[in-house]
Amino acid sequence: MGSHLWPDIYFRHLFSQGHGYALLYTKPNRIGTEPQPHLEQLYEEGLRVGDVGTIRDSGDFVTLFNIFQPSDAPVNRVYGAPDGFQPLDHHQNSFVTKDQYHPPNTWVCSEEAREANINADGTVLASGAFGPGVGVEIQISHSEGSILSLPEGADRVDYLRLRSIRKYAAKNAESWYRFLTDELEMDAYNGSLYVITGYDRARCYEN
Repeated sequence: MGSHLWPDIYFRHLFSQGHGYALLYTKPNRIGTEPQPHLEQLYEEGLRVGDVGTIRDSGDFVTLFNIFQPSDAPVNRVYGAPDGFQPLDHHQNSFVTKDQYHPPNTWVCSEEAREANINADGTVLASGAFGPGVGVEIQISHSEGSILSLPEGADRVDYLRLRSIRKYAAKNAESWYRFLTDELEMDAYNGSLYVITGYDRARCYEN
């Protein structure tokens, strides 16, 4: 099994949990080989609602531009913007933030996974057992599966006006793909571009 399949496996098993597209690697890539101070804020922000990009085989999201920002905004100056780009009007009251949407110590797992409490010697204990030396083990009954651990939980941000984004994307999709393939000379296929309409953000995680 090639390593390039792991991001697909990870996504496929977690998508059924209803939390969107699970990225195997969530930190944004740094552009270039040398530090660029003017881009540091973009790295600190991470993904934003309105980002348009593609997911690499390695499992990370590459932001190309943001549909809510003007063409001269920092996020839209990294790669530029498609010809004829006009940002989509957005409304701050349509952003919804849910703090601790995922409470601390949340596990997001494949459907076939189950949680087991284990003793220090590896013995599986009865359900609900807890005490010194007791840990948690996730057991998967199939040959492959996915696990996301959120020790401190995670917040959720969603944008409610999805119809406006759908209409905007349908109108501009062709120019976006031309921008990706002709201007940036990146590989693309139908369905390989994504628009971020919401995200879950955690201070720490394990997968």
